[in-house]
Amino acid sequence: MSDIDGNNATQLTNGAAPWSPVFSGDGTFVYYRSESSIWRVASSGGKAERLTIDAENDRNLDISPDGHWLLFRMNNRGNHRIRLYPLSAGGTLRVFSVPRTPSSMYARFHPSSRAFGFVDWSGDAIPNIWLQNIDGGPPRQITHFDRGDIYAFDWSPDGKWLAVSYGEPKTDVVIVRDFR
Repeated sequence: MSDIDGNNATQLTNGAAPWSPVFSGDGTFVYYRSESSIWRVASSGGKAERLTIDAENDRNLDISPDGHWLLFRMNNRGNHRIRLYPLSAGGTLRVFSVPRTPSSMYARFHPSSRAFGFVDWSGDAIPNIWLQNIDGGPPRQITHFDRGDIYAFDWSPDGKWLAVSYGEPKTDVVIVRDFR
């Protein structure tokens, strides 16, 4: 953590490598995965707190903007799911099946905190972004690409715009002869 100009850096973690850090909606905490555990530490520094969440097969940590949910993409023996862990008292774990695709590991909360987006390559093998309501129901397709790859995406803070890192994969074949 540092000022915007890079000064006043504060080390937030020690020990095993932190992975997939995300700020809480209000910016007071940083949540991260280390080995098979989820941790949080105050963004101002201090001692990290281990949360009682089993994250052995989970990836792609995200937190809802309202701070009520942690989102993980789980890959356990080929079963791909999105798990939402409640951070507030009285909440219950929610699990959503998602297609097994190269980018199913990438999921992001919508700014409303009432839905999350994920990339689906199924069907015609062309990636598109789908929006899933956290209260259930079928997902809704957001993008309608007819070719290319999606590398990442996220919403504007007001939820009106979607930024997508998208491109055409390119490959070249080169034949080398008489190499010495």
